[in-house]
Amino acid sequence: MKKGMCALAALALSAPFAANSQSASTGYFSVACVKIQPGKTFAFREFASNESKRLMQTAADNGDVSLWMLLRAVMPAGEMAECDYLSVARYAGTPTPPLSLEKMNQSLRQSGVGGTAQEFYSRRESLARLVSYEMWRAEHRVGAPRKGDYVAASYLKVNDMRAMSEIDSNILKPMAEERLRAGTITAWSANRRVVPSGSSLGYQAMSVYVYPTWNAVFEYPPASEVFKKVHAGKNWDETVGSMRKSAELYRRHLYVIEELVEPGARGAQSTAP
Repeated sequence: MKKGMCALAALALSAPFAANSQSASTGYFSVACVKIQPGKTFAFREFASNESKRLMQTAADNGDVSLWMLLRAVMPAGEMAECDYLSVARYAGTPTPPLSLEKMNQSLRQSGVGGTAQEFYSRRESLARLVSYEMWRAEHRVGAPRKGDYVAASYLKVNDMRAMSEIDSNILKPMAEERLRAGTITAWSANRRVVPSGSSLGYQAMSVYVYPTWNAVFEYPPASEVFKKVHAGKNWDETVGSMRKSAELYRRHLYVIEELVEPGARGAQSTAP
């Protein structure tokens, strides 16, 4: 078994707002990066697991989102981390627009959180500040994340979009399906950033591997072994060379899923530290 978190995947950029057909294995998702106010870590965790989770459960039950996750940064963490938490909302179709104050008030009542939108936002802003908000699109997905899973996100600067799209579809997706069958991962996805976009940005794509345990993040069969099993007859060294020409690793971060909600369901209890 060798140390892992090795993932190099990207996908081709197409017309950024195209309403292409979606399935459970593709689609839009938003990512909000937040930084916790000094000394408010545990207060934020209580707020998120109570008020935010109840609101998002209502959104999921109403069909506004198909999945919501709250990811806590594991590595890097502290002052070095740009984001202490990621709030990730997946959509079944066209992304839902931000709620108006009136609709937010309705959601607060329906969820049982109560109060007004202004009061809710004031409580949230006293605990955390928004660093960035982005829209992404998953081009490929396999498996399903669970509460307590660890998420290794590799942000990629793509040099050859077409080549990386082919690698995602023809090389990495079948390997991810094999890893899923073996139980070494619980999910994988290849994603592109929709908004903001442009060549001036540091990265344009993101490869995500989701692991069932802490040990699984660092110990699993080498990628070369999985490759030879899935792609018999193909040349490993040539494939790796093509991947390195197509994209560069901009950064890799590790998160843990602290909260997860789906329509009509409650996430399992977390076992993560």
